[in-house]
Amino acid sequence: MHRQDEPHYRRFAAIARALGRPLARHYALLQAEQRDSEGAVPSLARHERRGLDLALPYIGKDESVLVMGCGAGAEIDWLKRAGRGNLTGLDISPRLIEETAARHGVPTVLGDIAESGLADRSFDVVLVHRALHHLFYPFAALEELARLARKTVLIVDEPASALVKRAARRLLGRGELSPAGIYEYQFATQDVARYMGFNGFAPVLLRRYWESGHRLLDMAGNSLLPSAGNRFVAVFQRLKVMA
Repeated sequence: MHRQDEPHYRRFAAIARALGRPLARHYALLQAEQRDSEGAVPSLARHERRGLDLALPYIGKDESVLVMGCGAGAEIDWLKRAGRGNLTGLDISPRLIEETAARHGVPTVLGDIAESGLADRSFDVVLVHRALHHLFYPFAALEELARLARKTVLIVDEPASALVKRAARRLLGRGELSPAGIYEYQFATQDVARYMGFNGFAPVLLRRYWESGHRLLDMAGNSLLPSAGNRFVAVFQRLKVMA
């Protein structure tokens, strides 16, 4: 923990207690309020599509897909353009799921990624894109993804633990990334694979790559040292012996 973050943590916990909320629920609702006020982009930038391009072959055209943390439907729009039509979006923001349903004509669910309230194995494929790292307990969400998926779990464009980011945080002297207190968890990919293994899934794709927002830098990094990249995509399929 960075010392500069300690007052923020104490204020956060005190407010959650005063409202009678568990910490994780309070954290999720703060994010929903922020996203409701700011909105979300309805389409993906070029650098946000790399992991999805790698994951797409693992989504059958007729398979049912749940997009967790769908926001305003950017991933749903991309999937529809890629020929996948059996789609459902889930998000904790009431405003954003209404936008997604209206814009794309798909069913939506108001819910928490870590606690959706949906039935076991409700969808063939469960996909999360650039959302897990903002959760209070991201590994609890992995368990929820595994519970909901009949066949495949796709974890796309999440931050991988990278030396360059750890160094930058130390130079900045804090872990907080925004005034709203939203943090970015950095995953060790082997921990993600191990946790999904406990939940009955085996990796069929686990790849790191660089994403800086600068095309030339990303091209150089992915040509020279992709295995040290700051983002990853992972595809897990349910083990038949644990079906």
